[in-house]
This record gives sequence, C-alpha cells and structure tokens, in this order.
Amino acid sequence: MDELALWSKRNTLVHSQSVGEEPLGEYRYTVTRGADALRITGANLHLVRTAKLVLDEFFNGERNLNNIAALLGADGAW
Repeated sequence: MDELALWSKRNTLVHSQSVGEEPLGEYRYTVTRGADALRITGANLHLVRTAKLVLDEFFNGERNLNNIAALLGADGAW
C-alpha cells in the first residue's frame, strides 16, 4: 500500500490528470475545520502535502512551526 493510501480518510489527497492535449497532474487536498473546508490544489505533491500538514497542525492548536518542520523531515527541505 502506498503512502497516499495511509493518510486520514477525512483528508483525502486526490491526484487527477487533465484530459487536454498535454497531461497536467494536479494534487488536491481538503482540510476541514468544523463546517468549513479549505481546498489546496497544485501540481507539486510535496508542496500540497506540506500545506496540508501545516494547516492541520495550525488548526489543531500547534503554533510552533519547528514541530511542523519535524513532520516534514529533519531539515524541513523541499
């Protein structure tokens, strides 16, 4: 099972291909807070995933970005 399948059911990462002449990959994530939803979209999986992690941590009360960097890797590198 790949990494994407292991993520939370409430926040599902979706990858789609456009139907046009040149295929463009797009990753989408929805972060929910109560009845509101924020949709994150982009062609860069790492960027979309990082934005999702940062928003989840922020809305869960974590305001220390050093802890978020630890989730992304030791150096927080892209």
